[in-house]
Amino acid sequence: MMKTWRHGLPLLAATALTILAGCGYPLSQRPRESTPIIAQVTLPVLPSATPTRPPSPTPTPTRTPRPTATPAALPPSATPTLLALESFPAATCEQMSVLEDVTVPDGSLMEPGEIFTKVWLVKNSGDCPWNAQFDLYFQSGERMQAPGTLHPLFFPAGSYLDQEIGGWPAPLVEVGPGESAELALVLRAPDEPGEYRSYWVMTNAAGELLQANLWADIRVETPAERDKNDWSGEWLLVDPSVTTPQQTRLVLAQKDNELFGYFFNYRDELIFISGAINKAGTSVEGEYGAPFQQNSIPFRWVQLRNNNQFQGIFWIGNRSSGFWCGGRNGYQPPEPCSPASP
Repeated sequence: MMKTWRHGLPLLAATALTILAGCGYPLSQRPRESTPIIAQVTLPVLPSATPTRPPSPTPTPTRTPRPTATPAALPPSATPTLLALESFPAATCEQMSVLEDVTVPDGSLMEPGEIFTKVWLVKNSGDCPWNAQFDLYFQSGERMQAPGTLHPLFFPAGSYLDQEIGGWPAPLVEVGPGESAELALVLRAPDEPGEYRSYWVMTNAAGELLQANLWADIRVETPAERDKNDWSGEWLLVDPSVTTPQQTRLVLAQKDNELFGYFFNYRDELIFISGAINKAGTSVEGEYGAPFQQNSIPFRWVQLRNNNQFQGIFWIGNRSSGFWCGGRNGYQPPEPCSPASP
């Protein structure tokens, strides 16, 4: 699952990163069981727009950015946020059938903290197309450090989603009635032993619920054992895609001297990170970029003495660079954000 940094890839201007989202390797397939969707506690009712029909396809998907919050500290990911399904009106024109698990069948064994991509084969069983304005909502169970809400990523059936920069084909602009597609979601296994299930639901552009079950079911058998400078976990990250500082969540998994991770930028676009860690474990040199584009941008991070903050820099060509910082375990990214030496 881990990918090392590939040197010498062409660079791409940060403003040119227009990105959408996982990985996958063929595993055994199984029929879906018809488990009812779980409704738990009631959250504030989400505003629903007047139902409209999805627009006609355009050459590229149009993503709708969401407001970016600046939290003081990361809440524990193990604490589930339960979504009240009665908050959503039921969709009538848009429907979904889950055909099978393409990757990660129920009960799959994961290493503690392993980043993986769950892929379902789904069918548009309604009368209206799906488009880029649909949303996936975490409903209950274990969130596995994914965002609570994100845009779904659909791919042609039979795609091989390699978990690396440039390892995915371009996502579909829309999925028409009667068509099947692969739906991908990047997740991170918990650090502690246990059996975990993460439930998700999908809504259309009008905020109406498609009646179908989506879940990822895994198990972890051993606890994570890490040094204090291990990079694994969830960080607050200063988004490198914009000049005005905005924070997002960075999810990392370290294995030996290899580092892999992902974050969603201010446009809700999935970005992969891959790097090599120095012998002391305190600095990383690597690249970041979209999973559907071959271009990438090199970076370097250095942990501060508290092991809960890092400072770094990324390079856009030979004439431009930017500072890049992060924090975890209640620490904000350091200010000012500037390059650091080991």
